[in-house]
Amino acid sequence: MKRVTQTIAIGLFMAFLFSTHGNSQTIQKAESVKPFSIEFNAEKDGDWMGHYGPIEDENLGAIGVQGEEPPFYFTTAVKWEPSELTGLNDHQVTRVRFGVSDEPNSARIVIWQGADEGNLIECTFEDVNPQTGIDNEVDLTVPCVINASEELWFTIEWDDVGAGSFPALYENSTNTQGYGDLLMVGTPTTENSGWMTLNVVDGVDQGAWIKEIFVEGEFEGDYYDVLFIVTNEDDDAVAGATVSIDGKTGVTDSNGEVEIEDVREFDRAWTVSHPNYANASGSVTVVDGVVVEVTLSEDTNFIVDTETNELAVFPNPASEVINITNNNTINEVRVFDLTGRTIFGETVNDNQTVINVSEFNQGIYIIQIETDNGVESKRFNVVK
Repeated sequence: MKRVTQTIAIGLFMAFLFSTHGNSQTIQKAESVKPFSIEFNAEKDGDWMGHYGPIEDENLGAIGVQGEEPPFYFTTAVKWEPSELTGLNDHQVTRVRFGVSDEPNSARIVIWQGADEGNLIECTFEDVNPQTGIDNEVDLTVPCVINASEELWFTIEWDDVGAGSFPALYENSTNTQGYGDLLMVGTPTTENSGWMTLNVVDGVDQGAWIKEIFVEGEFEGDYYDVLFIVTNEDDDAVAGATVSIDGKTGVTDSNGEVEIEDVREFDRAWTVSHPNYANASGSVTVVDGVVVEVTLSEDTNFIVDTETNELAVFPNPASEVINITNNNTINEVRVFDLTGRTIFGETVNDNQTVINVSEFNQGIYIIQIETDNGVESKRFNVVK
């Protein structure tokens, strides 16, 4: 049953024009989406874990593969880092559920585990015939026992109908770039485009696949409510920000506040996104009464500001090195992945530095510099 992924990383533009044995195929967004609803019922024997936010008709989108001739294979994926699996070692993934807009020919559900995307081993799979407009819930014939020290992936390999078919459903109010919105043309064990994120599809800015896993087992800890208070750099409350932590999501109210209920204790990664601001991420130790205060900064494209010549991060995207320059002396620089985990850090004491990113995994990262004037963060993309 075990398969090892052999991902072919060939760059983002191949998402739109990928050729398999002379058959050019593209991933496209649907012009409209069929109605969809999901039942949220309390579960006593485990927890549903997903990355998507509120489901509203106006927030739904779907994609599919368009091409000259079949087969039309593509794969969507969500993943969880080890920091998100604390307390779940030896628990079992026993069920999955997901949304479908257009019915495909068929689909294969696969649960994977491994150190990273290039070293995933199949834990279990299920072949299914999904239906449109409903919450497709599938009991796994062979449960997957979780190793909490490795990444956990839930993929769906779609055998798409082709022209005019858009089976993979997502919601676009949540930015889950790099963990809740992964996709490729092809499948992980065949010729493929390499893993990409949903925002490379024309007309899609952000999103999260409507898909979850059900984890059974007695959690080794307690559950607490976590209050998020989100403001901007002027200390004004930010309403409508999407907050995600421990597979749960919520949206801030007019006071910039949202309480996420029943979050598992220990260290948990969180993200905050809003269309008018740059994404924020970090981690928090979940205890009783914990409050997370988040300040969102103005969104930028990380291009050198020629008028002020302040913080510059280039090239972006990068594959070998990134250059960081600033008018002011950079005291320290740190790099985080989208789960809030520190990937790199060093003391600089200069107004420029170079970071070697050739050993970084492909994906989105956040670079944070500290100067005497404060702390500033930017995003950059590593491609292979």
